[in-house]
Amino acid sequence: MKPLSSFIALLICLSFTSFAQGAKNKIAVFHLEKMLSEGNREPTFNDILSPDKKPATFMSLLNRLRLAGKSKEIKACVFYGESIGLGLAQIQELKKQIDTLNKAGIDTYFYSRGLDQRNLLVASSTKKIVLFPESEVLLNGLFLQSMYFKNLLDKLGLEADVIHIGDFKSAGEPFYKDGPSKESKAQNKRLYDNIHEQILSAFAKGRNLTIAQVKKLINKAVFSAKEAKEEGLIDGLLTHKDFINSLKKKYGVNTEFSLSFGIPKKNKLQVNSILDIFALIHELSQPPKKDYMDKISLTVIEGGINGGMGEALRLHILKQTRDKTVKAMVLRVNSPGGSALASEVICQALLEFKKTNKPLIVTMGNVAASGGYYVAAYGDTVLAEEMTITGSIGVVGGKLVIGDMLNKIGITTHNYKLGKHADIMTTSRKFNDAERKILLKSFNRVYKTFKDRVSEGRHGKIKGDLESIAGGRVYTGTQALKLGLVDQIGGLRDALNLAKKNAKLKKYKITMFPREVSLEDLISKELRDENNDDEYIYHQTKSNFLKSAFNAHEIEARIAILEKLDPKMAANFKTFLQQLQLLAEKEVLLIAPSFNY
Repeated sequence: MKPLSSFIALLICLSFTSFAQGAKNKIAVFHLEKMLSEGNREPTFNDILSPDKKPATFMSLLNRLRLAGKSKEIKACVFYGESIGLGLAQIQELKKQIDTLNKAGIDTYFYSRGLDQRNLLVASSTKKIVLFPESEVLLNGLFLQSMYFKNLLDKLGLEADVIHIGDFKSAGEPFYKDGPSKESKAQNKRLYDNIHEQILSAFAKGRNLTIAQVKKLINKAVFSAKEAKEEGLIDGLLTHKDFINSLKKKYGVNTEFSLSFGIPKKNKLQVNSILDIFALIHELSQPPKKDYMDKISLTVIEGGINGGMGEALRLHILKQTRDKTVKAMVLRVNSPGGSALASEVICQALLEFKKTNKPLIVTMGNVAASGGYYVAAYGDTVLAEEMTITGSIGVVGGKLVIGDMLNKIGITTHNYKLGKHADIMTTSRKFNDAERKILLKSFNRVYKTFKDRVSEGRHGKIKGDLESIAGGRVYTGTQALKLGLVDQIGGLRDALNLAKKNAKLKKYKITMFPREVSLEDLISKELRDENNDDEYIYHQTKSNFLKSAFNAHEIEARIAILEKLDPKMAANFKTFLQQLQLLAEKEVLLIAPSFNY
């Protein structure tokens, strides 16, 4: 071989060698410790300045998993989650996405320094569960604790005067009882038994065990890491360093661990000189560019439904109705309800959307009950996960009576009224018989409207008499499917695929509401002086009553302590405070009982 040709051959060999050495397998890493909201929440200033550190949404997690399943460079996915901030319905959808990865030939691992029932439920879908050698596994069955606040209110001199329509409408019971009614006990047993059966089945399937074996393990409750491995609950015991080394040994020493795989890159403002500032101001002051691409509008309703949320959603939905590029809407509901009036406002806007004949697909999250079911009933197709909490068709309301509290702190009142029932909503006393009769008539009217909306929205799909499944009764998604309250079992990705199919779309993009707010958005809003009332929903109920009646900082400090000691109890107490605010506002409520697992 001539010297020149030999040199070229050597270069080619070196280039192939270099390419082979540079090629890396990728492992996508997913941290599940933080609570994932369904939609974008109100951003803090730090979120806006550092968008890469902004809390992720459940939708963004599903998107990342979907991309990992389609990627040729991803060889494995590793999940971490010592304390998973997901509800049971979200866990079910996450498990389905992990199953999809498994079927795509991607190896899936779950590593933890301790497992409880919730993260073990997720882990059971992965191909291999690896545990820190000195940790423990808690598999102890289903435990739910309801909190009742009557005695607390008594000590404060407060009394809840609650009216409910439907014997099973138990959302108001924590305010005026110190324990559940017999109807509430019966309903809870039926609900919890069904959820427990589903949990047992999921464990048995995931770990190749029988239901009887899982029940036997649950009765043991606590396992050392070694015992958990012997019982087949986990697959391996490794320190984290040894776990990472085992992955490198299998996939190559140059394996790249990607903590941000599938996360869109954020464009940050680049300002290097005074000219950049003027150029930026000019750019942001221009009208937004028209986007003519077909879209599916993903509209999220999360948390308690109040007046502000209802109005913001009304404006947004009507905007989607007018937008010709929006070809379908997916309504994601993760809400126990709230204001009856706000629920009706949202419902009316959805009816306007349906007049366009654009597909309206509803997907239920962890809970879509009472007012959450009210706004879901008009979906062309309604999807729920097996452990979604739904139903609770009923009405509750009343007022918070503060007369005793005023007496305790030395305040007296003098009343003057014109009109027989001018003082019907006074907080200084309970309703009298005549007033209660008037309000019952009003509440029954709201209840009839609720049932009318369900009957009309479900198009005769309800199995049997509606009243027999209404009255405040609550169901799992599995039970709701049998009763015709929902159409099929499925999650968020299923709903988006159905919207795409029904709208006959090939190329499209998903727009999310509430949308993510950036610093550029805030600057543009000021420069353009636009009316952006429909751009963001403030989901969190602002408790003005609590701030005026008590020392808000003290309450927040005590809740912060309670969150460290018992997160579930803290969540229950927060729900109580939010519902107490709604009661203080004396609205007619479509709200479901609180179920914190």
